[in-house]
Amino acid sequence: MEKIKFITDSASDIPAELAQKYNIQVLPIPITIDGKGYLERQDFTPSQFYQMVLDAESIPTTSHIPHTRYAEVYRHAALDGYTHVINITINAKGSNMYNAAVMGIDLFREDEPELAEKLRITVIDSQSYTYTYGYAVVQGAKMAEEGKRFDEILEWIEDYFSRV
Repeated sequence: MEKIKFITDSASDIPAELAQKYNIQVLPIPITIDGKGYLERQDFTPSQFYQMVLDAESIPTTSHIPHTRYAEVYRHAALDGYTHVINITINAKGSNMYNAAVMGIDLFREDEPELAEKLRITVIDSQSYTYTYGYAVVQGAKMAEEGKRFDEILEWIEDYFSRV
C-alpha cells in the first residue's frame, strides 16, 4: 500500500489548519531582517511580519531551504514508513528552492542508500507563487487521503500546473 507524504515551502501560503488536517509538511523559508535571521511561519505570524517589514531599516531578504534540510526531511519520511514523497516548490525562476530540494535527494541517497531505496521522491517546480501552488499541494493531499494512487495524483498535479 502506498503512503504518500506532501512537502512544500512556506511561500505556498497553505493555511496552518489545512496543513495539519492533511499532514502536509510546510518547511519554513529563512528570512533576514536587519541582519537577524528568522524562519517564516515559526518565528512570527503574517501580521507580525508586515509590522517587521514596516519597522525594518533595510529590505528583508529570503534564502532557500538548504539541501541538507531537504535530505533530513526525506530521511524522516522514509523512517516514518512513507513510500512516496511529492515535494512542490516555489517557482524555480525566482528561487533556488527546487534545486535545493533535488540536491537533497542526492544527499539522502548518498547518506542513506538502503533507506532511499524504499522511498520514491518527486520534486515539482510549481512555476508559480503563493497559494497558486499551495492549492495543488492541498488537493493532492486530499486525493491521497481518499485513497488515490501516487501516479493518479501526480498526473492531476502535472495537469493542473500545465494550465495555471
